[in-house]
Amino acid sequence: MSGGYSKSDAQEYRNNRVNIVGSYKPFLLKSIESICPDIKKRIAILICKTVELFGVPPELPGEDSHCMSERESMRLKFWTSLGMDTNDPNYKFFQIEGFSIISEFMINFHCDTNNDCSPTSDCTYSLKTSVLISEKLAEISTVKVMMKRFGLEKGQQLPVSLMLYRRKCVYDHCRKYSKRMSYGTNTPDVPHPSNLVTKAVLEALHDIGATTNYSRLWDDDDRWEDLITAVKTAIALVTDDGVVPQCRARCHTTVPSYDKMVRLLIPQCISQNCKCQARYKSHI
Repeated sequence: MSGGYSKSDAQEYRNNRVNIVGSYKPFLLKSIESICPDIKKRIAILICKTVELFGVPPELPGEDSHCMSERESMRLKFWTSLGMDTNDPNYKFFQIEGFSIISEFMINFHCDTNNDCSPTSDCTYSLKTSVLISEKLAEISTVKVMMKRFGLEKGQQLPVSLMLYRRKCVYDHCRKYSKRMSYGTNTPDVPHPSNLVTKAVLEALHDIGATTNYSRLWDDDDRWEDLITAVKTAIALVTDDGVVPQCRARCHTTVPSYDKMVRLLIPQCISQNCKCQARYKSHI
């Protein structure tokens, strides 16, 4: 069982866009939605008690306030998704963005590339116990696989660990968010020159509801149907002078993540244009 933030589900991109060039923020996994509310609350409390037992890493002096506030809001969203109240005193120990409940039989040698390795968050909490393989537990498909693979039988003990993480995708998003918020302001967290042109460009790039955001056209299934209908109609039409429209190709759909190349060109074009304008002004 796993829960917390991720960026690996293409179906969630449309709901988590942060700009018009294809970037999106981390989103909560839906894998725990089917768990009964009482179990989710017990998991949340277990997480807090584990962190309280081992301690919370100290914050470094002068940490970025924009980054910290955004990260705090994301943790609060994770906390409430587990059915917990925002005023619960245990929340102060909810210092993680992901968890796994897993047996060591399922863990191979690996590199934790998804974990945050920043100075204040490079830590992983682990709480280990063992569970009796009962009749009911042996009916679970993943447990059946482990029992067959490792020669386990009912009545034996199954080692289980609770793993708690701080996620790299959350840290990366919060850091980018902080830099964007600091452009054109006088905040001391991330010093940037007050550049009105840069600020205006950033605001335009992050206006996901703008008509210039062509990505929004592919987020709505109805727009796909309208596009396909329009193209089919254009293909079927022949003008009075017998000229057939150029568009004779069949339509197909792709997931948003396949479209990265064009989106990468947009900021490059903007950057090159700004540089050209700067050189022109310097000559004047």
